[in-house]
Amino acid sequence: MPLIRNQNAQNAASRAVALDMVDVRAEADALLASARAEVAQMRASALQDIEVERQRVFDESRAKGFAEGEEAGRASGLEAGHAEALNQTVGPYSEIIEKLVPAWIEQFEQFGTERERLFEEARRDVLQFAVDIAARVVHRIVECDESICIAQVTEALQIIGRPSQVRLSINPLDRNVISDALPGILEKAALTTDLELFEDEQVTRGGCIVSTPLGEVDATVETQVARIAEALVPEVQQ
Repeated sequence: MPLIRNQNAQNAASRAVALDMVDVRAEADALLASARAEVAQMRASALQDIEVERQRVFDESRAKGFAEGEEAGRASGLEAGHAEALNQTVGPYSEIIEKLVPAWIEQFEQFGTERERLFEEARRDVLQFAVDIAARVVHRIVECDESICIAQVTEALQIIGRPSQVRLSINPLDRNVISDALPGILEKAALTTDLELFEDEQVTRGGCIVSTPLGEVDATVETQVARIAEALVPEVQQ
């Protein structure tokens, strides 16, 4: 795989990175903030559901306990009926709460699992965002350093060997640079064959595609950045 080479990396980088890093940081922070907000909303919803269920059970148990207690206590008077109602209220309520505890635990476990999933998605989004920013920086450096395009073409031609027919596709804006450097490129690549220089707007600046009857070498910036990203953070490419 042709490598992205920058013979004037320090000077080019200082000129090229004209991105607004405030916006970059803001976008990354927004991704994490969105994930945290969604987790908080899920937690609040789960707690609300539990509270609604607890109140429903309490109200039903209290009403049932008073009704049964008053019915049983009518024979011994209203005061005894209220005492019985109180006893009837506490017993069933405690028993039902014990039955609800496992359900509440399950709800919180599900919440924890979903929270981890959301944080993992946020991490992947940040990784993808970092890869995209790296690609943008590389493009800016390539635009500032014409030697990168020459190095890419030279290395791609060296890879193909000595075919009889070669077609070199480059960005139209790189044509003048490559045309001037082509004799030296062919000499360095040890190629004496005829080479067709073809302008292709689909090929971004600094990259090239070399086609022969036996196949092609894709030395575009996008392809190389994608390969590097896949090697460093393979989950981003999944």
